[in-house]
Amino acid sequence: MCYSRLRRNVAQLGSALASGVRGRGFKSHHSDHCKRKALNRAFFVSSLLPVYNGFMNAVFDITGIVLETERLILREWKPSDLEDFFEYASVEGVGEMAGWSHHKSIEESQMILKGFIDDRKTFAIVYKENNKVIGSIGIEFYGSVEKLTEFAELKGREIGYVLSRDYWGKGLMTEAVKCVIDYLFNVLDYDFLLCGYFDFNARSARVQEKCGFVPYRRLTFSTRSGGSEKGVLQLLLNPARKINLEFSHPETLISPGENNEG
Repeated sequence: MCYSRLRRNVAQLGSALASGVRGRGFKSHHSDHCKRKALNRAFFVSSLLPVYNGFMNAVFDITGIVLETERLILREWKPSDLEDFFEYASVEGVGEMAGWSHHKSIEESQMILKGFIDDRKTFAIVYKENNKVIGSIGIEFYGSVEKLTEFAELKGREIGYVLSRDYWGKGLMTEAVKCVIDYLFNVLDYDFLLCGYFDFNARSARVQEKCGFVPYRRLTFSTRSGGSEKGVLQLLLNPARKINLEFSHPETLISPGENNEG
C-alpha cells in the first residue's frame, strides 16, 4: 500500500490561486498498490500550474511530496543523503545499467546530488528497515517532443530509476515505480508515461512489464556517459482515460506481439 503526505504552503501559490480552493477527497484507481490521504487540493501545486512545458512534458515539482509504500519512503533529496548516495552510485555496474558511469569520488556525487535538489524532479528511495537511501526515481523531461505528435495534446513524462545493487531482486523497484505511477496518474492527472531500457538490462525490462508498460518504439538511446545503446522505449497510458493515439514515425514503432529482443 502507498500513502502520500503532501506538505504545500498555499501562500506559495499567491492569493489568486489560493482563493476559492476547496478540499477534496481522493480515491485511487490502484488501491492495491497505492492508497493515499489527499489532504487538500491546494497542496497539489503541479495540478494548478500550467499543464505543459514544451509539448508533452507536464509540469512537475517534487517540493513537499512524500510517498510511502509498505517498505519504502519516496521523498525529496537532502544534503545529508550524500554518503548513502555515494555508497551505491560508486559501485561499478549500477549507474551503467541506466546509462551513466559509476561515481569516482564523493565530490562527483555531491555535485549530482545538488542537481537533484535544485531540479526538484527526482525522488530519493528510502528503505524503511534501515532508513538508508538506496536509489532514485526521476520524473524526467522527454526529448524530441516535436517529433512525437501523438502526444501534442496530452500531458506526461518519462520515468527513470536506479537501485543499489545490494537491494536487487527484492521487488523494491517495482513497488516504488507502481506507487509513483499511481500518484502521477491519479493525483496529477497525467495522460501517459514513458520508460525505457537498454537491450542488455533485462531487470529493468521486467520491472516495467510488471508495472504495465508496453513496448512502444525501438530506439538508439544517447547515454549520459557519452555513448549510445540500443533499447526499447515503453508506453503506459492512464487507464482512467480513453486515449486513442495516431502514431508518428512508424519506422521505429513496435507492433503488438512483436519479438523485441535483440
